[in-house]
Amino acid sequence: MKHTAITFLFAVAAALLAAAVPARAFNVTPLVVEIDAEPGQSYTGQLRVSGAGVDVESIKIYALDWDRNAEGVYRPNPAGALPGTCSAWLSLNPTQINLAPDREEIVKYSFTVPEDAVGSYWSFIMVEGVATPEKPDDNGHRQVVIGARLRYAIRFVVNIKEGALPEGKISAMTVSAPEAADAEHQDGFFVRVLFENTGNAYLKPIGYVDIRTIDGQSVAKAGIKEFYVFPGKSIWVDVYVDKLPGSGQYLGLAVLDYGGQALVAGEARFGIPFEPVPEAVPDQGGGQ
Repeated sequence: MKHTAITFLFAVAAALLAAAVPARAFNVTPLVVEIDAEPGQSYTGQLRVSGAGVDVESIKIYALDWDRNAEGVYRPNPAGALPGTCSAWLSLNPTQINLAPDREEIVKYSFTVPEDAVGSYWSFIMVEGVATPEKPDDNGHRQVVIGARLRYAIRFVVNIKEGALPEGKISAMTVSAPEAADAEHQDGFFVRVLFENTGNAYLKPIGYVDIRTIDGQSVAKAGIKEFYVFPGKSIWVDVYVDKLPGSGQYLGLAVLDYGGQALVAGEARFGIPFEPVPEAVPDQGGGQ
């Protein structure tokens, strides 16, 4: 089973390390920006970038569209390439800084909301360390060194309250035993919930899973932590239930509060013990 992990810090590290290099690191705050805005109005704000290593860090700042599929896999796209993003609105200053270890730099952002904007819009502001080539030493030898390069992704959301339509639904649910190699979760099982944002507003659902017998008796519960979904997107959420009921037939009920007028629910029937997953049949060839 694939378990989705939602994170807002992207760290890119290269493997080749032939010699010791000075530690390079920095911090960025905040990592999430949510702004309630009105059409036609202009807004400004700032990010703080602070040095945390022992060497000067060269950093670039830019906007980027990240698309995320239902499995939680991110795919980068040029700023303004995806519908519903506000990357094209954003102005960033500065876009390049040289950060000393004990210094803090301010990055300002500004944008103007279009007059016809409704619902929610999003972007990511990337704050990325720039790799610097190593100079040859006095003997003319060049060290082959590729160090770690950090890249932070600040989730940036603009909510236009007027005309916002928060709508969503649970599109699918599955219940399954943990994989045999997953020793940490052998005492329970997993419930997967597919939530679909069908409106035009940025949503942050939260809820729970209730495991019941067929006659309605609750035998186990687990919370669903808050997650986020952009308009028009879907995401699978994995919930671990740490109590494995006895043999029999059960109903898994998922309930989510996404901030709309009503809660949404989904259900899935399953039996314990779980049915074994059939082994894949080897391809014998001869097909077209």
